[in-house]
Amino acid sequence: MYRGVLVASVAAVTLAVACLPQREADTECRDDGTDCPIFPRNATKVECECTCDIATSLTESRTFSGAVETCLPPRLNVVTASGDQRVAMEGMSDAIYSRNVYDVCRDSVAHFIQTVVRGQLSSGSTPVCLSRPVDCRCAPNKAWADPMCRNPCPEIECNKTSCAPLLREHDVLYPDACVCTRARSCGTVVPAEDEAALCRVSP
Repeated sequence: MYRGVLVASVAAVTLAVACLPQREADTECRDDGTDCPIFPRNATKVECECTCDIATSLTESRTFSGAVETCLPPRLNVVTASGDQRVAMEGMSDAIYSRNVYDVCRDSVAHFIQTVVRGQLSSGSTPVCLSRPVDCRCAPNKAWADPMCRNPCPEIECNKTSCAPLLREHDVLYPDACVCTRARSCGTVVPAEDEAALCRVSP
């Protein structure tokens, strides 16, 4: 069993941090689907490989890594999609569908994990929020049809009960610590209120 990192100590050294080192731009998957990995159209779940850089000083950061599995949102999930969403999916080329699956990891999952971690580090502290000490990126490893992702996602707010610390010893990002589906921290809500909740496993 993993033991949690001393999150408070990480937060304490990031109070004065203004930024993290610049990362290279994402060039693996273009907006038109060019160079994107192709995912099956019957997929209901995607596995994202994620890394989070946490600033530990003015010039240094610590990187945590881990895989995050999540159900595809209804607009990309042929089982939970509405009639209109299925029509829209049918109108996508394989490349564009795959680009949208890629974006679930790159945008939705990365922002969700980043919001959760930032909230856990800051504990509501405005200075830590303003210092922006967290930078998370995710990319898909694979997508497949999973029977656990055949129902709409429940609304579960992230809090200390539904989401234990994600940052663990040995630089491990441990997403299984969270069962929540919507994160709030530092004035940010992810996913947004008008978007589907982020399903780890649906009932």
